[in-house]
Amino acid sequence: MGKTAASKRLQGRFNPSPGPRGRSRGALSHMVAANLRARALAPTFREIWAAGFMSFNAMSRELNRRQVPTLRGGKQWYPMTAGRLLLRLERAGLIRIRRPPPRGLSQQQWSARS
Repeated sequence: MGKTAASKRLQGRFNPSPGPRGRSRGALSHMVAANLRARALAPTFREIWAAGFMSFNAMSRELNRRQVPTLRGGKQWYPMTAGRLLLRLERAGLIRIRRPPPRGLSQQQWSARS
């Protein structure tokens, strides 16, 4: 009978050497591919964001209306997918999302920190 994935992992066959930051090499390559796909869509996202479509729901509706292909070939954009891509672009420094200041901070204090 075959071994389970957990037992293979314990024996070091499944993931013999983790990559940087504790991720497996496969996960790292997926992350790089996702970043490249996000970078390719950055101009479109900036254009939609500048047009005033600020919510994830509005962003996904606009992407579907413009018939922008999804990252992995799906049928349509969903609000969560658009939001995750937006956050990925923000982490990469390709877009800046304006957020309201946290409780206890005025707008001036919040602007000074950014």
